Amino acid sequence: MQNRKNIVSAKSTKMVLDELQPIQGRLGFWTLLNCRTGRYLHSRVNPEAEAEQWVAAQGEGDGKKPRRIAIYGFGLGYHVAAAARFCPGVAISVFDLDYRPFDLSMQLNLLLPSSVSVYTGERAEAALLQWLDKYTEADAFWVHRPSLDLLQDRHVRVRQILEGLLSLRQSYQRFGAQMWENWLQNEPYRNGDLALSDYLTRVGNPTAVVVLGTGPSLDPAIPYINRWREKALVLAAGSALKPLIRHGKRSDAVVISDPQHYVLQQVDVGDQPSLPPLLYLPTVHPAVLQAYGGERFVVAQDGMDYVADWAKSRGEVPVLTGGSVLTLALGVALRTKARKVLFAGADFAYTHGRRHAAHSHNYDWDATIPIGESRTVEANDGGFAVTTQALDTFRLFVEGAIRRNPEVTFFNTGTGAKIEGAKWLPFDQVENELSA
Repeated sequence: MQNRKNIVSAKSTKMVLDELQPIQGRLGFWTLLNCRTGRYLHSRVNPEAEAEQWVAAQGEGDGKKPRRIAIYGFGLGYHVAAAARFCPGVAISVFDLDYRPFDLSMQLNLLLPSSVSVYTGERAEAALLQWLDKYTEADAFWVHRPSLDLLQDRHVRVRQILEGLLSLRQSYQRFGAQMWENWLQNEPYRNGDLALSDYLTRVGNPTAVVVLGTGPSLDPAIPYINRWREKALVLAAGSALKPLIRHGKRSDAVVISDPQHYVLQQVDVGDQPSLPPLLYLPTVHPAVLQAYGGERFVVAQDGMDYVADWAKSRGEVPVLTGGSVLTLALGVALRTKARKVLFAGADFAYTHGRRHAAHSHNYDWDATIPIGESRTVEANDGGFAVTTQALDTFRLFVEGAIRRNPEVTFFNTGTGAKIEGAKWLPFDQVENELSA
């Protein structure tokens, strides 16, 4: 039945159809024609069957229920109703900045499941961001692609968020089989190595943590790192290992998350007298663990059932990963309960035409932004930075983590993309801030 208490609509007056035309098919089902694009929001023949196929394709119809489901795009609600049938008992939130399809569904008396909350119009953006602030890998976020065509030009930020989430989801689907295979092969490592809780006990309660990415802003930060280590815990992405070694610097740990074999290049550093501890996900490639010459600590990631079950058996609490090594390092940093977190080399952009710091293993081949993927965002220095959909998605995850942790003060360095909620701090002022 319709659950009107769960409806937050920005407009209740008579709908103005504009370019949307309701059409009833020969089986009696209604759909909407987007006259501007010439595409239908739902099948003209059997939108209910189409909706069931759409939900099944999201990957949640295999018996594993997500904690929560968010859907962007209500349309006439066929796919929303199908989601409620596939995932009974799961709270579903639907967001749509265009109020018209939802209002039409109400006029047509189409049913809305009681487990569904709907947010439409301009209020939908704030509700969407609030939902994403609590988003973890245990949740599901689905995008009804035909509804994206209804977004207006002024909604560029929402479009970027949605496209980024789609890209991140595709990445998880692409590497899911590889991660499972790595997990199986890593059994002796993950059961024999120490855990994140052991590492956190060792480092105690640092007042500050420096998270080192491998963006171009790492280069000017490197001369300061040894002095920063005197006042803060320094966690580095695995791809920063070679640049640090080349300059005679060291972090307090190296973090690796990617399941692919090529990550071996990040730790292939020859004979080194001492390497920092490695914090790794149990789904990384086993060749990385075999090759690393330092101590290893396994970090369970959130959102994967088989990892969560294993972590529970060891008394470990999974960490949010955010889909990148830097966001995983941030998750570890927050587990230390430090009062301050500082980013260096976290450009999330092509700073001075480069995506990575010098001497990192992929420095030479990543200077060119993939065609059609560039976008412009605000930079730390007040100008603009060129970035990509993927990098922007990771930055948005960091911004969400900042909002979820108001008790922590965040700082950002360099001239990359601005991270909302992180105060910009020049390199030569970092040491004073860490001492304060």
